[in-house]
Amino acid sequence: MLLIAAGFYFGGGEGSAGHRISVDPVDVSASVKITNHGAADETRTQLLDFIWPQGKLPGEMTIRDMKHPSLAAYPAQMWTVTMPHGVVSRSFFFDSGGSDCLFLWHDGHYRRPVTEAPAALELSARMLRDGCDVLLLSMPLYGVNADPVLSDHDELAQFESPTFSPIAYFMEPAAQALDEALARKPYSRVGMGGLSGGGWSTVLFAALDQRITHMYSVAGSMPFEVDIDPDVAGLITSSARGDYEQSYAPLYDIAGYLDLYLLGAQNRSAKHIYISADQCCFPPELMAAFAPELETYAADVVGGYLSFLRDSAATQHELSGWAIDVITNDFFDGPSS
Repeated sequence: MLLIAAGFYFGGGEGSAGHRISVDPVDVSASVKITNHGAADETRTQLLDFIWPQGKLPGEMTIRDMKHPSLAAYPAQMWTVTMPHGVVSRSFFFDSGGSDCLFLWHDGHYRRPVTEAPAALELSARMLRDGCDVLLLSMPLYGVNADPVLSDHDELAQFESPTFSPIAYFMEPAAQALDEALARKPYSRVGMGGLSGGGWSTVLFAALDQRITHMYSVAGSMPFEVDIDPDVAGLITSSARGDYEQSYAPLYDIAGYLDLYLLGAQNRSAKHIYISADQCCFPPELMAAFAPELETYAADVVGGYLSFLRDSAATQHELSGWAIDVITNDFFDGPSS
């Protein structure tokens, strides 16, 4: 819980507008459900059953060849998935010519297409040059997935039923895309990263799918045990929690963010990056309340390489060159299991 005038200070922490931030330390071992590998596997199964109560969604992926002006040297395709109630997702696959590794980058709450995001394209170009195929994904209703009727994630809640969870809209496209990519090539290393809402998507998908060997969330989420008043921290957003999917109680009753972080790090590498200059979402000072204990807990309990990092190079809510270096260096040279 955030404290303003009294409490526990971390590193002289200040928010984006220079406000002093103080938080209670989180007792990680008392806050998580995952106490061993068996509990992790059971929690993952519960999440899968909740998101896909009837299994894989109906509908087939359609594939169309394309060219991207900035990545024209690489064969590319647009993969389209049509989900219940006409919600459409489009992802973009770029073939490096290699077959050892694949990297998925997930965009956030942006109206511009992910294929026009300069930092995402820079990261993609570096991956492709080093022989890794790339998949670019977007959130439902945003960017290339803009809908003529629906415009906000909160509107997806209307489709909830005993046989359908709207959270599937966020996970199904990545699941189908990864299935398609792995049917083509036997990748030994599969990374996934995302910014903002894409970071949130990455956290949840990596928790669900152990085929992801490396996970990178940039300004994607913050545990409910640590909360903050945006006015105090100097944030410009009216909510520190984002759209409904980021605080949907039935989902987080199964696994809160601390448990999702553990699932995403089980026997693999997972990095969470928070931005010092961020005026959107999650001040990095907050991670001191839980990160040191959770990193040790992950290594001891689920065999994970979990770390929480501060990006002081970014000038705003963005994927910085520093973060790209962290991601590429860890993906190619860091531990995977």
